[in-house]
Amino acid sequence: MKNFTLMLALLISGLTMNSLNAQDSWTLQTNPVKPTAEVGKIQFVSANEGWISISPGGLLHTIDGGATWVEKMLHPTDIISSLIDPGLNLSFINPSTGWVLKSFGNDPFNSNGVVVYKTTDGGINWESKILSQTVGDTGIQIQFFDTNNGYATIYNFASDISTSLKTNDGGNNWTPVPSSGFLGILYFMDPNNGWAISSGPNAVAPHKIYQTTNGGVNWTPQYTDNTPGGFLAIQFTDLNHGWVVGQNGKIIKTNNGGTDWIEIVNSGITADYKCKSLYFLNATTGWIGTSTDGPTNITYVLHTTDGGASWSTQDPLTYNPYSIFFWDENTGWLTSDDNKIAHYSNPLGIKENLVSKYLTIYPNPNSGTFYFNLKKTDSKIQIEILNLSGQKIYEASKTEKQTSNEINFAPQSKGVYLIKINDGENSYSEKIIFQ
Repeated sequence: MKNFTLMLALLISGLTMNSLNAQDSWTLQTNPVKPTAEVGKIQFVSANEGWISISPGGLLHTIDGGATWVEKMLHPTDIISSLIDPGLNLSFINPSTGWVLKSFGNDPFNSNGVVVYKTTDGGINWESKILSQTVGDTGIQIQFFDTNNGYATIYNFASDISTSLKTNDGGNNWTPVPSSGFLGILYFMDPNNGWAISSGPNAVAPHKIYQTTNGGVNWTPQYTDNTPGGFLAIQFTDLNHGWVVGQNGKIIKTNNGGTDWIEIVNSGITADYKCKSLYFLNATTGWIGTSTDGPTNITYVLHTTDGGASWSTQDPLTYNPYSIFFWDENTGWLTSDDNKIAHYSNPLGIKENLVSKYLTIYPNPNSGTFYFNLKKTDSKIQIEILNLSGQKIYEASKTEKQTSNEINFAPQSKGVYLIKINDGENSYSEKIIFQ
């Protein structure tokens, strides 16, 4: 009945989509804390190692791609919890360094302040920094994009006030973001350039998207939506390409940094669906979690490989996705309602399994200068380097085929990154370490 309902919606909309042939690629993984704890934000720092923020308590950790998850406590005596919907309170920038935002007390809706925990040794030890001790303050979101710069958002359920904070020293000191009271969920690409959605599940129109180019000192409205249904999630993959999703089946995108926002009308979902989570690897390839409410809950993950020009559907065998993370086009995970963890694998469908045969990168690790050799191509080559959050931090193109292609690039933070190379026909990706 679930598949029939969606196919009927697609026929009514006149949309031609790929058949539901990807649903068998999603499998459920064992959640060791179910049903005593709920799963929220998920992020992987390698193809095998990943983290999930859980509530109440600490984290789940895996080193085998999620085949087994182990509960990790952040502090032996702290009584803490966190919101799992939205799933936004975990941020790693490399396998060693990460932050997680928690609220004091067993109930994040009735909390006694906010605390952030930081690790610099891959989760062996965590140091805490109290951000608020105000009754009612709850940690909503934390996002870092290098070892020093990050943002956090706090919301008070009693006063209905939202406060955003920023740090430029790795979380030792935090200062308020000016005029942030009207903001909701933030997404920054670097210390200066960021966007925010001013809406939420209970917000009334108008719903707005704002942009800052000076680290939050000033915010400029870019887009106003006066229709019912709030915005729920936002992501940019570079300074130009971004997505916002929300209630009533809302999906919009920009290709020019938000100067223009384009409504996606061919996704196949109706206003009965709400989109709470998304993850894009780049400007063209991404996933959006969507579901309906009620006793006949219908859940799908929408997938595009052409920037939303067409969509396929994947059934994650779960409910209401809260957080999605993909390591590459073949491998991904999500967390959802009912404390479920799902894993996606498509080893036969993507050509990136040919990396070792056609692509050579050396030296790896390197200190900022490296070379790659791509066999069997005579076309223009596109190169991208992304951090573990999926943000593109470098891009270049080469028009001449060479035996050895030199790249000079030193990111702000040392660690593991993803290099993607496209020759117009095939796409290859490989992990690269800067040290």
